[in-house]
Amino acid sequence: MENHFKGSCLCGKVTYDCNAEPLVKAVCHCTDCQKHTSSAFSVVIGVPKIKFKVKGDTVKNIPITTETGNTKRYSFCSECGSHIFSNIEHENYNEITFIKAGSLDQPALTDITPDIEVFTESKVAWANCGNLSGSFLKNPE
Repeated sequence: MENHFKGSCLCGKVTYDCNAEPLVKAVCHCTDCQKHTSSAFSVVIGVPKIKFKVKGDTVKNIPITTETGNTKRYSFCSECGSHIFSNIEHENYNEITFIKAGSLDQPALTDITPDIEVFTESKVAWANCGNLSGSFLKNPE
């Protein structure tokens, strides 16, 4: 059964739809996500890139080179600055779009429960994410 994810930026100029079963639901503790979200972590839903449809002409992206040399593209609305999704240029992740869970419309956001946490090597001590099925020092390869 496929899930229907809908979401938008804060100002509504960028919207998205995705009809797909999540490939992963994760809490990411990497330092890039910490800076990107101005928080201790980011919650992401990995979906098949081919199923992710974005609308709006204010989408911009920032390419960041990761510590392993890959390129991660953070996409956001250039009007309101809301971070919406990201993509990683790596053979294991090229076909996945990572939706920022905070951009989901309600009530879908309340239905998302992360399964794993990644980049726990940079996790802040107080960020207890509960009983997740997996925990990884870096990204699982």
